[in-house]
Amino acid sequence: LDYNIDIYMGLARNILGFLLYGSVLMTLYPPAAAVLLLLSAPAIWAGRCWIGYVKKTRETQALEYRKIDYVQARAMDVSTGKDIRLYGMAGPFEKMALSALSALRTIVSKQRMIQFFGVGSVEDLMALARNLLAYGYLIYQVLAGAITVADFSLYIGAVAGFSAWTSGIWENGMSIYNTNAF
Repeated sequence: LDYNIDIYMGLARNILGFLLYGSVLMTLYPPAAAVLLLLSAPAIWAGRCWIGYVKKTRETQALEYRKIDYVQARAMDVSTGKDIRLYGMAGPFEKMALSALSALRTIVSKQRMIQFFGVGSVEDLMALARNLLAYGYLIYQVLAGAITVADFSLYIGAVAGFSAWTSGIWENGMSIYNTNAF
């Protein structure tokens, strides 16, 4: 329960920071916040694809866990132990457990590969694009004389903070989904 409260508190903190830093960015260039948010959309899409894959493989994963639980329950049952020894069933039970573990390892490792390499790469590329666009625009504004160096520093901090708050909201949303805390 404390973990769920921490997630919701983090989400509230990230939303508050998002609104505060977004309002600072709006003073520079009103569409800036919208553009930065738009560049977060592909990362959200990638995360939703990962969630879809996890949902799709959930039944298969549960089946493999049930097989492992079955083998463990039979191995711990005293009355079954005699039958396992008497009829030489240790090999088939071991084979079933190893097969289930192998299948489970394959499913989970594929989920992690998609999560860390697929979703993570999209998030990193979008953060790079977002930062290049924002910093490029700010540098252009300084060189054109539209903002001072002090304003440049303020806006750089606002862009970095806005990006951090946006990522924080996304991470909190994923944590809420993963813990079924909604």
